[in-house]
Amino acid sequence: MIGSIRYADYWTEERANSATTWLDVEEAKRRYETGDAAFTALVWPRGSEVRGRPRCAINFGQSRRVRVVFLNEHGSRVKTVEYDWRDGRLWRWITTDYEYPNDERRYAFDRATERVTATFEPNGDARVEIVDRVAAPQEKQVITFEDAPVQNFWLDRPPFEAWGDLLNPEYGIPDPPEGRSVRLGPLIE
Repeated sequence: MIGSIRYADYWTEERANSATTWLDVEEAKRRYETGDAAFTALVWPRGSEVRGRPRCAINFGQSRRVRVVFLNEHGSRVKTVEYDWRDGRLWRWITTDYEYPNDERRYAFDRATERVTATFEPNGDARVEIVDRVAAPQEKQVITFEDAPVQNFWLDRPPFEAWGDLLNPEYGIPDPPEGRSVRLGPLIE
């Protein structure tokens, strides 16, 4: 999956690569190891050019929180997975999935027709918010539950450039039982 990686001081989907301040590997590694400055690792799929659109951005914060943004081939955000720094490890905390009117062009994430945000705690408490701008544009459906299967949501902080688990959008989610939603695993119908 991993092709080319490039490091940036600051990057968003809206920012052109030409307007990005790039970091060399040594500076990115220093920031990762010391945690004194935020940066982004941009990942292009194997066989693609670094000048094209990245497929993933891993944002490393000063608080040691990590946000992984997954993009489609047009650059639309399709999923974010946020890891919180707790007890010396990363906790898969908030996951958001985005749906758009079609897959034909790039959409800004705030133009999503549907957004599903799931927040999990280590004790199994969970909250899922569903915003469907097409079916119910003025409503937000909220589902809360206990005993979510989150025991595999912990992630040891990986060594620099060993981003494989962070680049797995389904990290820690158990395989769904027959007939359940694939997008959020067995957690929501």
